[in-house]
Amino acid sequence: MKVVIAVDNSATAEHVLDVAAAFPLPEEVQAAVVSVCPVPDLHSMGSLIPAAVNEMVDHCRHEAEGVVERAKERLASRFPGVQTIVDSGHPAQTLLKVIGNEHAALVFLGARRLGTMDRLLLGSVSDRVVRHAHCSVVVVRPQTAHVRPNHILIAFDNSPGIRRAVEHLAAQDHPAGTHVRVVSVVPAPSPFRPDVLTPSSGIWEEELRHVQEGLNWAEDQLCEHVTAVTTAMHEADHVADDLLKAASDFGADLLVVGDTGKNALERFMLGSVSSQLLHRAQCSVWVSRPGTA
Repeated sequence: MKVVIAVDNSATAEHVLDVAAAFPLPEEVQAAVVSVCPVPDLHSMGSLIPAAVNEMVDHCRHEAEGVVERAKERLASRFPGVQTIVDSGHPAQTLLKVIGNEHAALVFLGARRLGTMDRLLLGSVSDRVVRHAHCSVVVVRPQTAHVRPNHILIAFDNSPGIRRAVEHLAAQDHPAGTHVRVVSVVPAPSPFRPDVLTPSSGIWEEELRHVQEGLNWAEDQLCEHVTAVTTAMHEADHVADDLLKAASDFGADLLVVGDTGKNALERFMLGSVSSQLLHRAQCSVWVSRPGTA
């Protein structure tokens, strides 16, 4: 399994390193830590002479090389033989290129968190990587609690991506005190919503059985490997709002959401609920895609 860890010289990047080193992963993992030096847009440089541009790029690369070397030292005990990569270009595009070249199964990167608007927009690099990467992505937000997630909330929707995340967690050893909560939210029935089935409908009852079967499957997968596993099925008018409240009430330090990842358009759109959770959650978010971590 190969993981890519994106870093820069920000305080958030320090937390990304901590989370990546403590994340529930197999013992044998290959890691690459990467830093991208943005190349200036020459059309916007105006009258700056080429020598000044080259000096800016050289300084940036020198700084990036220092960042990845320091990151390598911090990660060496968890990821022996960690690889370092410094590249130049558009940050999101270059990082996506590296992810593809390394055949990464999982990517760690930070999300800026300066205020409400920033949480809504997430950050251009993080947002583009999550939408376009073919693998799973963990978007790290600084936490004051445990570096290794010990309160994990899984937004379970029976999708291939979320089932893959459950299988991944079930294959790892977790420290005592780890609590995984698996929550499925179904739209609350309403006579004013023709798109939502009524409780009297046999199809509705069948759907509820299907949801409960999924929760039971997740619990069976996890219970032998995690100290505490709880499940819940909620009915709510707004699925994303309910899941965000559940994560807050639970004190989640990691929220797991699924993504089908079938084609480029679906990766771009993510899904209304998954996208809202990614952008609005207070904790780190793991977007899990089928076939990867």
